[in-house]
Amino acid sequence: PYHASIDPQTELFRLDIFGTTRGPIVSQFLYHDIYIDGIPIKPKHRTCAPNTDYLTDFVEWREVQNGKPNPLHSGSLCDFDETLRYIRNGRDLGHLVWQDKIYSIFWRASAVLELLDLQPYNRIDKVRGFATHGIAKMLHQLAHVSDAEAHPWYSKWNVHRFLRPEAFGGLVHLKKTGQRDYPLHASIFNSAVLEKMRQKSRHGTYLLPTITKSGSPTHPSYPAGHANSAGACATILKIWLDPHATRCWPGYIVEADRSGLNLKNYTGPEFEGAPIPNDKKENCLTVTGELNKLAHNVAMGRDFSGVHWRVDDVNGIRLGEKVAIHYMQNELDRQPECASRKFKSFDGDFVYITKSGCDPEYESIL
Repeated sequence: PYHASIDPQTELFRLDIFGTTRGPIVSQFLYHDIYIDGIPIKPKHRTCAPNTDYLTDFVEWREVQNGKPNPLHSGSLCDFDETLRYIRNGRDLGHLVWQDKIYSIFWRASAVLELLDLQPYNRIDKVRGFATHGIAKMLHQLAHVSDAEAHPWYSKWNVHRFLRPEAFGGLVHLKKTGQRDYPLHASIFNSAVLEKMRQKSRHGTYLLPTITKSGSPTHPSYPAGHANSAGACATILKIWLDPHATRCWPGYIVEADRSGLNLKNYTGPEFEGAPIPNDKKENCLTVTGELNKLAHNVAMGRDFSGVHWRVDDVNGIRLGEKVAIHYMQNELDRQPECASRKFKSFDGDFVYITKSGCDPEYESIL
């Protein structure tokens, strides 16, 4: 929805999804150390050098739109910063989701949850999942549900065929400079942002800058594939690891400092300006909220990089959630025993999934 005034802390760069409007904009999952087969990994990322924008030269933009290599900037994804940094802003999120492997960010999240002992059976003494309901099964489902990418691809090509932001920026530039007369809505030409973009552009154009040399992928924009997979993967993890949506994120909430070299305790409005252990707060930030925020980070990161629209994310995430629900229903139907699952959706409502033919009131061990 549109508002007369927008709170930049909680609304401007955040989607209307349960848990994403509280705390730092970056999910806690992206700040937590993990161990992979005993190998310690600190989540400092390879980011692009600051103030590097691409596709603001018209010839450069046109060649990339025609599927050709960037004539001005060859080689790697961008001009990389030599220093590894924690994610500190939207541009860093944009770089992250150009270097991921679709579900790999959620694979990392599963490693965080296991490290924090947030696993399915931790409410029960002397029981752990292994042959069934074990971590390996969860990872299998996490990877398998990423096949959800097929669903947005059908919508992209067979239904919507939305124009990418950088391509739309080219239409705006050509009309604004009097080279073409496209039927674009007059409101965009009355926006002060166009002149700000022209002044910031190294080439004096109205083209929308991107953070990568290659620009957008060559398939349509809506719905976003990354958002769809993020919605599906986050839903799988919520079903497995926080079905009651009551688990507080343990310890202190952190965020990166402006340099991205260090983490600091978050002292935003929810914490009344002072570092307080999150799990000691009555209205804490939850694991479910941070998983939702992780999906939001993956989706919005593509917006920050200049290749998607906000609506691509909003509906892509919810499409992924629907895919995950159907997938988990099929998984339950394949089990020999009755089982049920529940989780809190991106809209904040509980969703229940029960094996076909079983009592909906069956109390699952999870």
